[in-house]
Amino acid sequence: MQLLQPNGQFRHMPQFFTGLYPSEHTLFQMEHALPEEIETLAERLGAVGYKTVGFSHNPLVGQITNKLCKGFHQFRNYNYLGASLLTYQLSVEKANASLSVLLRRKMRSYAAEFLGYSKNRRFHQLSQYVFPLWHGLLDVSGKSKYRQIRSSLQAAVKEIENHSIGQHKKPVFTFINLMGAHVPYAPPSWALNRFLSKSMRKNVNNLLRNVNKWQVDVRNWLAMDNLPLAEGQEILNAFYDAEVAAQDAEVGWFLNQLTQKGLLKNTMVVIVADHGDHLGEKERLNHAFGVYRELTNVPLLIYDPSGDFSHGAVKHEPVSTRRIFHSIVSAAAVANQKEHQLSLANETSVKNELPVSEGMPLNWAIARLERLQPGIVSTHGYKSPSLAIFDDKYKFILQGEKMELYDFINDISETNNLYKSEPKRVADLRLQLGHLKKRFEQLTNNNRSEQDDEVILAHLRALGYID
Repeated sequence: MQLLQPNGQFRHMPQFFTGLYPSEHTLFQMEHALPEEIETLAERLGAVGYKTVGFSHNPLVGQITNKLCKGFHQFRNYNYLGASLLTYQLSVEKANASLSVLLRRKMRSYAAEFLGYSKNRRFHQLSQYVFPLWHGLLDVSGKSKYRQIRSSLQAAVKEIENHSIGQHKKPVFTFINLMGAHVPYAPPSWALNRFLSKSMRKNVNNLLRNVNKWQVDVRNWLAMDNLPLAEGQEILNAFYDAEVAAQDAEVGWFLNQLTQKGLLKNTMVVIVADHGDHLGEKERLNHAFGVYRELTNVPLLIYDPSGDFSHGAVKHEPVSTRRIFHSIVSAAAVANQKEHQLSLANETSVKNELPVSEGMPLNWAIARLERLQPGIVSTHGYKSPSLAIFDDKYKFILQGEKMELYDFINDISETNNLYKSEPKRVADLRLQLGHLKKRFEQLTNNNRSEQDDEVILAHLRALGYID
């Protein structure tokens, strides 16, 4: 296995599927949709005979109609009560939808009406009683998320196995998006006991409620003014570590299953996080704003039985997560020359490309913060996108007119801003960012997705994505 420590761009999922930076694919708000002319990884692989299947616990991939799941033959959604029933394969275009898909769409519509969400509120009088029940069910669903994670991994193993034997065997591209290390936190007891101190364990239920409440409160995302910073950060770290450990155990189970069934020897495996989280560092929470290390420095592990990657190698150079796309199409032998050059297996290109991170401010979070704390977003400069470029051991961040330069090797907390003492390096890196911005072509400004029903929006609220 190879471990790379990349500094990829914020909101990584569209980059995995397209190989493009956010300013190129333009999918950086929840109401946006991927432009039709952009071909996804699933489409590329499906066109050459791959069976493409997806298993997602993330409502932003597979439930919202943002066209990220274009090209998947099957796509199953998990993580909230009724997801499999209501949203399984709903990304299929209406003209090609089966009777089963059409029925599920209709059931989802009725569910929205029953909850009092839809414009046609025929069940409006009942909704005031049903809505609290729905939130309770969401909470129950959150607490069972590791059962759902195991269920999705079991289904993924079965799908890979079914298409790897017999006369009809064909290559399979499997996408799995887990949400263990995400609010609402609900780690199993063994993981909690591993990371919580004895005093924390005595009050674990109250602490868990507090942690989830802190994380989904948008007021804490840019400033933790109302929270006990030192104590709060210790609690947040413990719960987050417990979630990571629990999800890591599930990934280990999945890999063991592939090994025991003889499937791993013919399977390329890419394990990566889509972003990190602020857990009190720089007095902020969550992952909505910025391109600091806590958000952009994510683990990337690649198992490659073909040998294109050096066995057992550990790479420390920053790389962009968009290049996972290029690495996969190259491994599948469907890459053009430019894509092949950008594969992470290409040692020369890893060293030659300067990775870039883009942090696009979320419109809804800005609006909510400005209502609650007028001026806070402007004070921190987050109405402008955050851009970062990495060169040698330096990371340069440009946010509007605000500039920061860090030695990200020796200053891992990014606390010592060097931009005044390194004017030549700042000028050079700012110029390179300027050239890159000119290269980015806005494919479309009219890329809004279809209006999603409020059942999905309720799920997004439960996960802290929207207010």
